Amino acid sequence: MKEIYNYEDGFGGELSAIINHANIQLTTSDTVEGDSVTMQLSLSETRQLIKALESATQHAKDD
Repeated sequence: MKEIYNYEDGFGGELSAIINHANIQLTTSDTVEGDSVTMQLSLSETRQLIKALESATQHAKDD
């Protein structure tokens, strides 16, 4: 089973995450300039990324 998450910032930036049982594929695109970057992370790398994001945003307020 896979899950897909898509986000658009309203200024031409897009993020797509495809998550399955083995890894996560992140694709970010700039629809204005036409640039795109894709990377694949293992589940352990994804866990490390989540921990880093949680640590960096633990005192942030929702906007």
